[in-house]
Amino acid sequence: MLTGKDQSASIVAACALAQIDGSSPQTLGQILPVLTGGLMSAVPESRQMAADALARLKSAAKPALPALEKAASDENPSVREAVKEAIAAIR
Repeated sequence: MLTGKDQSASIVAACALAQIDGSSPQTLGQILPVLTGGLMSAVPESRQMAADALARLKSAAKPALPALEKAASDENPSVREAVKEAIAAIR
């Protein structure tokens, strides 16, 4: 599910895994690339969901900071706010 053709479904699956077992290094290795990639989704809701999930991971999501910093100028205000909150939670 994390590597399927439907990026939105992969993001949803990664968010669920983050809630269930977000502290496991193995899980983090699987979900961080999906969530980081989700920040570039064509769907604003998916970008926001990815940012929200990264925020919940806090410092474990530090590898996603460069992608979040790029996403900080997103055209969608809800995404920008979620990204801002994620950056604050991770730092």
